[in-house]
Amino acid sequence: MSSDVDVIIETWSRMRSFIAAKDRLAAADQLVALLDDYDLLDELAEYDGHVDAQLSAAIKSHLALGEDDEDE
Repeated sequence: MSSDVDVIIETWSRMRSFIAAKDRLAAADQLVALLDDYDLLDELAEYDGHVDAQLSAAIKSHLALGEDDEDE
């Protein structure tokens, strides 16, 4: 794992406990959108098995949206 991905995963792991459970998916979506803006999403997606369910769902959803945009 790259140091960027290590930091991203560790940051999310530590911060998620401060986010209400009902808001975690939305927070993960925002994090994933930010990472995509900085071209880090593809690298994070390679380590999908190392993240929790909310971050994994946000990654998959964001990647699927990107595929839909490419199709148009």
